[in-house]
Amino acid sequence: MTSLPLLTFAIPTYNGAEYLKGAIDSILNEVLAKKIDDIEILISDNCSRDATGEISEKYQAQYPGLVRYRRNAENAGYDRNVDLAIRAAKGEYVWLIGDDDYLSPDAVSVIRAKVLAFSDPKPAACIAPADHYNMVRKEMVYAARPAADKVYPDGNSFFQSTMWATSSMASVIVRRADWERIDLADSYGSQWVHLAGLIRIMRNRPGIVLSSPPVIVRIRNPRWQGNFGNQLWAGVSHLDTLSRLNTEGYSPEIFDEFIRQRVASNLMAILTLKPSDLASKVKIAKGMAHYLYKYPVFWLIHLPALLFIPNLPRVKRALKKMISGDYKCLFE
Repeated sequence: MTSLPLLTFAIPTYNGAEYLKGAIDSILNEVLAKKIDDIEILISDNCSRDATGEISEKYQAQYPGLVRYRRNAENAGYDRNVDLAIRAAKGEYVWLIGDDDYLSPDAVSVIRAKVLAFSDPKPAACIAPADHYNMVRKEMVYAARPAADKVYPDGNSFFQSTMWATSSMASVIVRRADWERIDLADSYGSQWVHLAGLIRIMRNRPGIVLSSPPVIVRIRNPRWQGNFGNQLWAGVSHLDTLSRLNTEGYSPEIFDEFIRQRVASNLMAILTLKPSDLASKVKIAKGMAHYLYKYPVFWLIHLPALLFIPNLPRVKRALKKMISGDYKCLFE
């Protein structure tokens, strides 16, 4: 490897042993086959209790200088581990990859060529298309993407174009020097530190929305809820992070558009993702009301649906039990 890698693939992980090898191999196999010598794979372990450390140490021993493993002395939380992964990287650019995600064929050489072609002023961030593999339905969902890479001169135009595409951590490629200039400690615990970082580094810097290569993100993975809590609450936290657009000097119309789009999709999210316990429902209701209080549909439909109507997966399970003759489910 050259002394300073061009690109680091940073994999923040916690108890990710089940899928980690797949994520690493999707990068490593192409690097080895094409003899690419300016790439780094960095595994940032958030004090895992499974075989993550053993797996990572084997890769590091087998591929010194190419695969690097770091382990936090204690669990630093999801957001801080992501932040530490970027800061510990050596590459000029850092692509964040989830420990259960994987790259498409030829992705390494494609993104490498694009990074090499960047001209001054170099982009502070890029967004790669994220195709989704639904682990429940066992099917692929392909993301919309531009026909060609699109360059945006500043954060306003960048976020107006990307909108929700910035939600996926695995889509994010950042310029390390820009990231190192910001302090993200106030975003720890949000679950959205990558988005908070984008908002801070992109205000007056160019960014690129890439047409390729895609990363494949596993969705409906049960471990997400175990690690991150209820996904509906994560949506509220998402809005908390996006609201920083209004305090970081962006056009207010951008956050307003995020809110309008969230209102349009909020009912389906409530019916499919809401928790069962009342305390969590009340917490989510308060968080939503902070942003959606101006919309009558929130008070008339969304709030009653959140507090009183069973979520759709629970209804489906109940119907299946009824059909099979197990009527006790009605009283569970």
